[in-house]
Parts: sequence; C-alpha cells; structure tokens
Amino acid sequence: MYLFIIITVLIATIGTAMISYFINTQQIDNFCKTITINNAQNFVSLINPEYMQALKDMATSEEYQLLRNTAEETDDEAMVEAYLREHDMWDGYVNSRKQLMTYLNNMENVKYLYIVVCGDIICTDSQRIR
Repeated sequence: MYLFIIITVLIATIGTAMISYFINTQQIDNFCKTITINNAQNFVSLINPEYMQALKDMATSEEYQLLRNTAEETDDEAMVEAYLREHDMWDGYVNSRKQLMTYLNNMENVKYLYIVVCGDIICTDSQRIR
C-alpha cells in the first residue's frame, strides 16, 4: 500500500515537472524571439531605407560582384572603398556601420544584428521571407 502511494506520488511529481519544463522552455524561447524581433525592428527604424535599397542594388550588380571577387583575391579592400566613393555611397556606408556598431555596443549579449532587404521593403532578421 505504501509502495503504491510512493510510486503514484513520484509519477505525478515527475509528470508535473516535465510539463512545467516544457511550458517554461517554450516561454523562454518565445521571449528570446520577441527580444530579437524588437531589437532588429528598433535598429531598422534608425536607418535610411532608401540608402539601404540603393546599397542593395549596387551590391547585387554584376560590376560590384566582379570588383568584390577581385578585392578578395588580391586582399585589397581599398578597391571596394574607392568604388563606393565613386558612386557617392561611402559616407552612407560609414554612417550606417557606425550606427550599427553603436547600437550593438549598447546591447549586452548581442553579437550579430542582420538587416535583410526583401524586395522593396526592409525586413528584420526574424521576419520570414515568403
């Protein structure tokens, strides 16, 4: 009789602990995702979407891709800087990078923040591209 009561209590306790664990891990996961989305949306609100669109258009051009490959092969990043300066994109690039670094330096435990341009709109890192 005592053994039956002890086993029943143990099974109920273990079951409750497992249910509690799964509920809490799901809540923590959702909380982390929400924080990530909010961080990305906050940074996106600070940047210039027109500049990011122009930078995306430039970065996806065949001319830039060839230049980028050459710069990587020769280990000469000055080529990319000169190209951006030639197209009046360098100052915006430096300002955007400075904003990103300032934002990241003020965030604890955040290593990376991605901005993804989806077609004509800027999406946060956590939005899914459809």
